Amino acid sequence: MHEVLNRNIYLVKEHVGMFKAANNYDIYDPDSEEIIMECREEGLGALTKFLRFTDFKRMTPFDIRISTPGDNRLLE
Repeated sequence: MHEVLNRNIYLVKEHVGMFKAANNYDIYDPDSEEIIMECREEGLGALTKFLRFTDFKRMTPFDIRISTPGDNRLLE
């Protein structure tokens, strides 16, 4: 298991924006205020992106990847 997963406290900040279909988060170490993980939803198809702006948003699939800032994948 990677060392950043052994922590008890994380600070999560969401990337906000207008007309954004994908969810993106930065996960910080609250003590040093450094980014220790990045949570990205990169593999969305065109139909899924379109449906995220409709009433069917809750029924769309998600593809979340959590990695370190050096692109070392932790979870997929």
